[in-house]
Amino acid sequence: MASITGPANGLAPPSPGAGVGDSIPAAAISAPLASAVAAFLARHRAYDILPVSAKVVLLDARLPLKKALAALLLNHLTAAPLWHSDARAVSGLLTVRDLVRLVAYYADDTDDADEYEASRRPPSELDRHQALVDEVEALSVDALRALSGADPMALVSLRLHPLRSLREAVAVMYRFRLHHVPLVDTDPASGQDAVVGVLTGGKVLKFLACNCPVTRSLTISIRDAGIGMLAPAHPVVAVSPHSLAVDAVRLLAQHNISALPVIDDAGRLLDVFTETDVMYIVRDFPATSLLAPVHAALTIARPADAVEPIHTCTADDTIASLFAAIQRAPRVTRFVVVDSLASSVVVGMVSLGDLLGLVAGGDGDDLMPAN
Repeated sequence: MASITGPANGLAPPSPGAGVGDSIPAAAISAPLASAVAAFLARHRAYDILPVSAKVVLLDARLPLKKALAALLLNHLTAAPLWHSDARAVSGLLTVRDLVRLVAYYADDTDDADEYEASRRPPSELDRHQALVDEVEALSVDALRALSGADPMALVSLRLHPLRSLREAVAVMYRFRLHHVPLVDTDPASGQDAVVGVLTGGKVLKFLACNCPVTRSLTISIRDAGIGMLAPAHPVVAVSPHSLAVDAVRLLAQHNISALPVIDDAGRLLDVFTETDVMYIVRDFPATSLLAPVHAALTIARPADAVEPIHTCTADDTIASLFAAIQRAPRVTRFVVVDSLASSVVVGMVSLGDLLGLVAGGDGDDLMPAN
């Protein structure tokens, strides 16, 4: 059964952040169960998931990056819609993934060839780190999105009306590998966008776990369902406590993932380094350095109130047990797959996006809503 483990060896558990996984099985669950889940999602609207009373955080697209990061962290968010003041419209989303790309860009940037020729040496890690510190201080959110290679048209168009079905919402997330979709209505008087909320894969899965009895019948194992990144088919991408934080960020960007297990020499789970941790580190520049070891960087940058349990499971646990864990826990961001709960040797990861893909099935291409 999926379990929750606390800090080990002095390392704190992960902070929020999740992404959509890569391995989406075509027919991991039986057709009757898949049809029942799809019918449940089709009966409910995106609006049904939203809390009765909640605030929506909008960020001005021209806001300095440091202030935008502070706003996200203050509100315990990993993404927020961007507001274009001139157009009086939503212009996309700022996500923690954009920040990871920025850090990776400077970590791997070789700078101008003429400068190399003049100095006769490539920039050191320290040079790149200082360039990143300077850039974060000067960069706006809009400039970051341009630098990270985001597709502005895709960012603007990927929105949903709150009365769209959850089945359509899941199809959008599945097809475009998203974990956040803004729910946007239009004010009939002014004609401007009105952001109702942000739908996340985690909210959809929580709603399913709490309200869809079919999830209790998903007794297929994680291994047999073929979801997640499991060894030996997919070697574990992980870091040690002594790895440099900048190398951990490179791995996040290179593999397009939201978290890395932190393991000891025997492969045992110690902690999880997440995209949100990158936000904490960048927020604290230059007090926290990306050139510090992962353990040191997390100890300095990660606030005490950001400590969350690490959710673990084995490859033989059922999909139903994962949904049960999602139902019980206040918040689940991912599952670290271990060989056994006793030894805690990491053999893979299952993201919420992997579960979302399982729920989406083959709907990704034929349910795209017409905005």
